[in-house]
Amino acid sequence: MKRVNWALGVGAVVLGVGIWAAQAAPKKAAPGDKKVTAADIACPVMNEAVNFYVKTESPNGPVYFCCAMCIEKYEKNKAKYEKKVAEQRKRVAALPKVQVTCPISGDVVDGKSSTEHNGEMVQFCCPKCIDHFKKDPEKYRAKLAGSYTYQTTCPISDEPIDPKSTTTMSDGETVYFCCPKCAAKFKEEPAKYAKKLETQGYHLDLEKK
Repeated sequence: MKRVNWALGVGAVVLGVGIWAAQAAPKKAAPGDKKVTAADIACPVMNEAVNFYVKTESPNGPVYFCCAMCIEKYEKNKAKYEKKVAEQRKRVAALPKVQVTCPISGDVVDGKSSTEHNGEMVQFCCPKCIDHFKKDPEKYRAKLAGSYTYQTTCPISDEPIDPKSTTTMSDGETVYFCCPKCAAKFKEEPAKYAKKLETQGYHLDLEKK
C-alpha cells in the first residue's frame, strides 16, 4: 500500500509541474503579430516616439508626449487629438509594465497588499488602501493607470526592477533599479547608462543634470 501511495504522490507532483509549465510558457505570437515596444508609442501631437517622462494627466490616465511644447498644444485643443490619444493608450496597454505606486496614496507598493480587479492584480501600499479601492474602483481609474512604470529592467544589470530601489534626478524623473547598489552606480555616471533607459522610452535631459 505504501508503494501505491508513493507512486500516486510522484504522479501528482509530475502533473503539478506540467500544469505550472503550461501556464508559465509564453503564448506563441500569431503570424504577423508584432511585439509593441516603447518606440511604437507615438506622441499625439508630433507623431514622434514619446518620452515617458513627458506627460500630463487625464481622467483615463497619463497622456505621453515627445516634448513639453506638445503638452501645451494638446491642452489648447484636446478634442483635436482625441483619436491619437486613444491609439496611444491602446498601444501602451500592450507594453510590459510594473506597478510601482499605490493608486490610493501614491506611495510605493509594499509587495504584500493586493487584490484582483478586471482580471489583473492591483497592488497597494497597505491593506487599508485595498478597502478604499474596493468601495469605488472607478474613482481611482486614472491613478491606477498612472501607477505603472514601463521601465521594467534595471539600466545597470538588466534585471527586473524593484519599486523600492530608485533614484530621482534633478528634474524629478524617477529611475528604477534592481537594488540600491545599482542606484548608486547610476548616480555616479548617469550618462553611461542612459541609453539603456532610452530603449524603454525614458529619455533623461542630462545637460541639465
